[in-house]
Amino acid sequence: MNKYIFSIFEQAREKLDFPKDVELYFEEPKNPEHGDYSTNLAMRLAKPLKKAPAAIANELISAITFDKNLIESISIAGAGFINIKCTNLFWAKYLEEIALNKNYGKHSVGNGNKANVEYVSVNPTGQLHIGHGRNAAIGDTVATLYQWLG
Repeated sequence: MNKYIFSIFEQAREKLDFPKDVELYFEEPKNPEHGDYSTNLAMRLAKPLKKAPAAIANELISAITFDKNLIESISIAGAGFINIKCTNLFWAKYLEEIALNKNYGKHSVGNGNKANVEYVSVNPTGQLHIGHGRNAAIGDTVATLYQWLG
């Protein structure tokens, strides 16, 4: 679903023939009332286009075509930030996308390094207790996370 937001901004930038060498990225606004995503693309385009960021933001917003079932609003804040507020359907589709991707979250940051995770040590002469089960579950989770990170 993040690809959807990226694509509608890229399409608007192409319509307006704005420079493509300025990177398009989104972040979460510090204030949740501003929306779900924010970009300062208009402010970064101000210098190459020699225009005010607010004017560029207005042009971008008017050129964006979006599905109102997925995006509630796109608005300008401050000197040219563009804020995006998503609908509940957007988030439901995003969760569905995650659930359908069996490799979601996998990464190769570990670069094939090996790790030894020791997490359960049961005394063969002592009794088992709930702590052994808890440590087994935690240790197995840590080992699985390491596997998913390469």
